[in-house]
Amino acid sequence: MAQLDTSPSDVLEGCNPSWISFSCSGDFNPSEVGYRKLEAAQLALVTETRITAIIDNTKLHNGYCFARRLDNLSP
Repeated sequence: MAQLDTSPSDVLEGCNPSWISFSCSGDFNPSEVGYRKLEAAQLALVTETRITAIIDNTKLHNGYCFARRLDNLSP
């Protein structure tokens, strides 16, 4: 999971505030893909760059919306 500057609950109904899930458990995508999304979020944190996330509010992990796609943005 990752905490975002813009809360998913401000954009989509049914999402818990601040956090998104990558489904590293393998429920909504292969676990390897979930871990790659986590690594992309960690890269953004370490390099102090931004990400974009496509969020799905129909797939939830304990109320947290699933990040269908995550992209790192260049500085």
